Amino acid sequence: MTQADTFEIFLAVAPGLEAVLREELVEKGFRKPKCVAGGVTIKGVWRDVWRANLEIRGASRILARIASFRVVHLAQLDKLAREVDWARVLRADRPVRVEASCKGSKIYHAGAVSERVGKAIAGALDVPVEEDAPVCVRARIEDNVCTLSVDTSGELLHRRGFKAEVNRAPMRETLAALFLRAAGFDGKQAL
Repeated sequence: MTQADTFEIFLAVAPGLEAVLREELVEKGFRKPKCVAGGVTIKGVWRDVWRANLEIRGASRILARIASFRVVHLAQLDKLAREVDWARVLRADRPVRVEASCKGSKIYHAGAVSERVGKAIAGALDVPVEEDAPVCVRARIEDNVCTLSVDTSGELLHRRGFKAEVNRAPMRETLAALFLRAAGFDGKQAL
């Protein structure tokens, strides 16, 4: 993908908080955010992905969706994953890891999905697929539709950033930000 290519961006959030996250996206100027199960989607470019990672407080993870296709058996997944232009979204000098999940589909073995997608990436870029690589490609097969995404956030967003002191917290910072927003807190009142 080039800087100008528009694609779907998925911002993950705890179930039930999609509408609150959508409000935050609208307030920050993101165009036409749409609530879906487990998050909010927007259409955008790479600049929007970077900005969302920096500005959005309520999302736990931000995924750049790069491909989606119907798949009902592993041979079909293998073929279609090899057709993805991996060089447009991944660098050949960076190892990757593939995490997969399957739900309500004829393909139900996440390990096999991860292996097939990993081989497709390795074949296209001659890049190692490692379990602890910092770059993560997520393969989700739900209702026989495979969605391939690049996790642009790395570690969960509530774990990132500079903290002078770290203590065990009763709740994630991303959830606290959304709960405060839902309660009408705008930062002007004492908390």
